[in-house]
Amino acid sequence: MGIDSLSPLEEARKKAQALLAENVRIFFDDFGESEDAIEAFAMSIEGFDKSQLQEYRQALALTLSNFSRDSRAGNPLVIFYEKCLEKVDAQMENVE
Repeated sequence: MGIDSLSPLEEARKKAQALLAENVRIFFDDFGESEDAIEAFAMSIEGFDKSQLQEYRQALALTLSNFSRDSRAGNPLVIFYEKCLEKVDAQMENVE
């Protein structure tokens, strides 16, 4: 194994995070840049426990880190992901 190789568990976690981020993207694709998309996402995470919310948070943060600084500016998808991340953070504050 090379230095940059991931363990099977790390690889599985990375794939799971990619799937979570893709689930978030579906709201953007279905509703566009509207507040309805953000609210639909927020409704979809209601009732999640802290570990589920943390997984979404990690997935969104990982996805956002994949955008270069130049591609982030004014990018509607990046703005959407950032707003979803804010919703996850707000929901995490309400979960014990």
